Amino acid sequence: MGCFGSKPKLRVEYRGQTKTVHQTVCDMASLHSYVQTSFPDLMSHAFYFRNSEDTSQVVSSDTELKRLMHFKPFLKLQAEKARPFEFPDPKWQALSNSVFKLRQKGHELAGTGFMVTQRLAITTTENFSGVSALKQYSALFQLDSVEVNFNSEVFIPFPDQESIRFAVVELAPDSQQTEFLDSLTPIPLQSTLFAENESLATVIYYTRNFPVLQAKTSEIHLFDHKFFAFEEALKEGSSGAPVLNSEAKLIGVFSSYKSDDMPGSVLNVEYIVEKLSNHQESTLETEPCHLAIERIWKSSSLESKQKFNFSESTCFLDTQNRNMVIFNASTCTASIVPDLPPFEKGSSAVCTPKGILITGPEQHGSQKSATLFDGVAFVKVQNTAEKHSFHCSVYLEGKVYVISGKKTTAVETFDLIEKTWKQAPSIPKKKFNFSGIVVSGSIFVLGGQEKTRVTHSVWKLENSKWTKLSFHLPFKLSNVGAILVETHKLLIFGGVINQEDEQIDNEHAWELNLNSGKTNSVKGLKLNISFGSFQPVNNQHEAVIFSNSGQLLRYHYSEKNFYEVRFNYSVPHEPS
Repeated sequence: MGCFGSKPKLRVEYRGQTKTVHQTVCDMASLHSYVQTSFPDLMSHAFYFRNSEDTSQVVSSDTELKRLMHFKPFLKLQAEKARPFEFPDPKWQALSNSVFKLRQKGHELAGTGFMVTQRLAITTTENFSGVSALKQYSALFQLDSVEVNFNSEVFIPFPDQESIRFAVVELAPDSQQTEFLDSLTPIPLQSTLFAENESLATVIYYTRNFPVLQAKTSEIHLFDHKFFAFEEALKEGSSGAPVLNSEAKLIGVFSSYKSDDMPGSVLNVEYIVEKLSNHQESTLETEPCHLAIERIWKSSSLESKQKFNFSESTCFLDTQNRNMVIFNASTCTASIVPDLPPFEKGSSAVCTPKGILITGPEQHGSQKSATLFDGVAFVKVQNTAEKHSFHCSVYLEGKVYVISGKKTTAVETFDLIEKTWKQAPSIPKKKFNFSGIVVSGSIFVLGGQEKTRVTHSVWKLENSKWTKLSFHLPFKLSNVGAILVETHKLLIFGGVINQEDEQIDNEHAWELNLNSGKTNSVKGLKLNISFGSFQPVNNQHEAVIFSNSGQLLRYHYSEKNFYEVRFNYSVPHEPS
């Protein structure tokens, strides 16, 4: 005998079809499961039941169901889809239409996702770990119940932490779905937007227990540049949902449900952009994925941050006139960025894929200052722990190494993703007016001064350990220039020679083999100017380097000669 007697007494109608409910169905949970199996259209959609005899009566609890079955020998219920949340503002409503349910085919909701362009989306990957699983999932849109498959060639996971699983994916519509996707209003990435502490934000999402479009507005609280907290808890299935500020701009992606008492966390959009930029720079990424990220940049305000290709650039700080000059070695164009923060002479700057990091003393300000130029503005970042002046900065594997200086032996690393400083192994001697260069994943420090003494030593930082090499420069040199001309071979030039306590401008140049320690004189190169504060940039045919005084020189590999670059500065327009 079943829960409701020996004979079937319960029927459910949905869109003109009627199913007789099996005797084993005893409660609302089992009734929901039975109806989802009987009507696949309801598998990933929230629905409820009405009493067919009294359509004003909604049946939503076990108590109501059993009471009706007790008094009525035959009960017929109507299943109806729940209505999605609707925004009164047309702009918000249009954006909400691009939020979809991540659905495992033939199963219920697996998460939430949203379109960032007409074809590319961000979604949770909590239930699958790789591109092969994409074939088992689809994007189901609330509007018109359109279900679109994914392109298995585009899968860009971020970040790379096990506890946070999101990815950029590409939708692959058929001929009938193309027009629908083209009609949507995507929610683009905009890294210039930042979540404000204790401001209001809105999450647009689905949940497994009620898979219909929902929205919730609550106060947020900042953790760090990665995360902020949404004050209201959301149920399972909401991971991957967009979080918008009061102006309907994307500021984050909802990342996890913890419990009713502990709100979920939100991944900051700025951090997402940084992670995607890392993928774009990776040589391991496939061409379809590279092209996908480029489409994201082009479709959003991130284009303004692509104005400067920092990976192909070198720079110079004009501290006297408060300008910074950026030279792109690929396009052979120079730009001047005005309103440089008041850094003093002895500061250092280095180009990285994320921007230009400037460190050193400021006039009438901190002697430990650090600022990042991100392509749009000078952004103050956390100060260094020590005072660095007349030091050197180099970029290596996502970090900037700020090395020594007049007053410290400290070496500090700035993580361009975390935006934080950490201590690295100190160099044994306080050094200033030296040069540093990265070769094959190691950092080499050349010459420089130690107190009043000029040295010709060569130091190497490898595997978190400083080693003084057995060979040295041909002379005791400060402010020497160095560029990589071949694998493990440097060209050494310029600077000042200290000979018997006499300071002589260096007019010599040498090739230094870092494997053998041998030096060979290079004739015809006379550069009696100082270097070391600004890093060179290399391309296929030449190296480009700024001197400490602002002269820009190009060294042509095959011709083995320097050429001075003269140019007219262009002033970039203010971003609109």
